[in-house]
Amino acid sequence: MLETKKVGDYTVSQAGMRQAIRRMRLLQIVMDAKERKLYDDDTISGLMLYPNIAGALHEDMTIEEYLNIPETVLDELTNASMELNPHWYGNPQQEKKTEPPQTESTSE
Repeated sequence: MLETKKVGDYTVSQAGMRQAIRRMRLLQIVMDAKERKLYDDDTISGLMLYPNIAGALHEDMTIEEYLNIPETVLDELTNASMELNPHWYGNPQQEKKTEPPQTESTSE
């Protein structure tokens, strides 16, 4: 079962295949909006996190809803998404893994 975190009215989930597919679809929507110049450059910069946040939610979230979320809630959603899906943020080393303890080697 995928790990989840509640942030206000939203439920952020660890990525499974459905979330990964949704994230890629949302990223394409943002890239299309950028190419078609539907938003100014500052807004497009702010939308770069939209696929990672909305992709991890149980609930659907449109771009317009994302743009109207209070910044404090957006920060909490971002932190939860980063914690549950660090590989989406370019840091796979932080992904939860169980690794065997390393042993020291002594060579003489």
